Amino acid sequence: MLNIIDRRSTSRVEYTCPIKMIRASSETEIAIIHNISEGGISITANTDMKINEKYELMFELPLNGTVHDIIATCVIINKQGSNRFGIMFITIADDGLKHLKQFVAQFNKRIAIAA
Repeated sequence: MLNIIDRRSTSRVEYTCPIKMIRASSETEIAIIHNISEGGISITANTDMKINEKYELMFELPLNGTVHDIIATCVIINKQGSNRFGIMFITIADDGLKHLKQFVAQFNKRIAIAA
């Protein structure tokens, strides 16, 4: 398991997919990711989430023809409107951070080539 330290030093890329979020009470929510970085994600959820509330989350990340399961603990750090939330990763299990870095770098490389 790897600890995430500085979310502001990482670039975000647009990425939309479902995400499973599990509260400490074991209550499960399904949300939608809008963008992602090595430090966190922006989501839309049809439930009330509170700032500083912690979750375990699970989502899939496609990379080089393989889909990787990402499992992380996170905290809600801001709310934008009624159902959009900023989330910071606290820890990411196994090779998840490596895959996340590769995923973000892959999209940043595509943007640089297009420019």
